[in-house]
Amino acid sequence: MFRIFAILAALVAALLVSASSFAHHGYGGRYNQEIVVELEGELVDLLWRNPHVRLTIKDAQGELWDIEVGSSTVMLRRGITEDMVNIGEHIRIAGLGSMRGRNEMTAGNILLPSGEELLLSSGSRPRWPNSNLVGGGNFLTNAIGDTSNPDLGVFRVWSTVVRDPASKGIYPEASDPALSYRYPLTTDALTYLNNFDPATDNPLEAYCVSKGMPMVMDQPFPMEFIDMGDAIFARLEEYDTVRTIYMNETIPRPEESSLLGYFTGTWDGDTLVVTTNQVNWPYFSQMGVQQSADIAFEERFTTVEQGSRLNYQLTATDQVTFTGPVVLTKYWIWDPSV
Repeated sequence: MFRIFAILAALVAALLVSASSFAHHGYGGRYNQEIVVELEGELVDLLWRNPHVRLTIKDAQGELWDIEVGSSTVMLRRGITEDMVNIGEHIRIAGLGSMRGRNEMTAGNILLPSGEELLLSSGSRPRWPNSNLVGGGNFLTNAIGDTSNPDLGVFRVWSTVVRDPASKGIYPEASDPALSYRYPLTTDALTYLNNFDPATDNPLEAYCVSKGMPMVMDQPFPMEFIDMGDAIFARLEEYDTVRTIYMNETIPRPEESSLLGYFTGTWDGDTLVVTTNQVNWPYFSQMGVQQSADIAFEERFTTVEQGSRLNYQLTATDQVTFTGPVVLTKYWIWDPSV
C-alpha cells in the first residue's frame, strides 16, 4: 500500500509543476480555421512539454508572439526533437492565426535556418520550396493491432487508430453537433442545449482548462494500465493524467469531489469494470450537454482479438441530466512500436 501512494505522490508532484501546462482546448473559438498565416522572427523561448510545446517568437517590430504546437510526445513520434529548434535562431512559422486579435498562433510548419522544414501535424503539407522535410504523417498507421502477447491483458500501452472515428473519440456529436439531441435529456438539460453557443459557452474552445470525467476519456493519445496490486494506475498521455483505480474496497473515500472523481474497480472475467462518482466537472460533452454532481459512470475495458484490441464502454447515469442511461463506446489497439 505504501508503494502505491509513494509512486502516486511522485506523479502528483510532477503534475503540480504548472497547472496551466496541462491545459487543453479546442481550436474553434481561438484560431481562424480558414486562413494560414506566416510569421518570421527570432526564437526567444521554448517550452517542450505536454500537452503543447510552446514557442515565443520576436518579430521584426520587436513584438512577442505565443506559438502553440502539438505535445512533446507527439513531436517525438514524428521524429521532431527539442534540440532541432534552438533559442536565438531566426525561423519561419506557418499556421492558424488568432481570432481574438492577439499575437498568437497554432503552428503547422516551421522552417529552420538549416533548411529543414518541420511538419508538425498529420495535416501539415510542405510549404517552402527546396526544404528538407521532417515529420508529418499519422504517428499511428497500424489499424489492426499486435496479437503476439495476449497474456498481458489490459496491462500495456493502448493507442488510438486516428483514422477511425470509432477509435478516436467517444462522442458521436464530434462529427455532427445535432447528434447531441439524441441523448435522453431532461427538460432542463434540453433547454440548456437549445441555448448553447459553442463559440461563447464552452470554455474548452477559447481557453485552456483541464478536462474532467468523462471528457478526459475522449482524448486520442496513448493510455497505459499499470498493475499496482491493490490499485491500478490508468495513465493518459494527455495532461499527463493519472487515474488511480482502487481494487480494495477498504480504502476510505475522499471527502471532496474532484474533476476526475473517485474510482473503484472489479474484474468481470477478463473485463476491468470501473465505477466512478464524486465528479465535480460540469460538462458531459463539449457540445452543450452538462452533467450534475450526482452523475455516476461505469466503464468496461475488455481485451479482445488475442489482446490486440481494447474495447471500451462507458455508461452514464444522471437523473438531473438524463431520463435514462447513456452508453458511449470507443476502442484502442496494442501497437508496440508506438
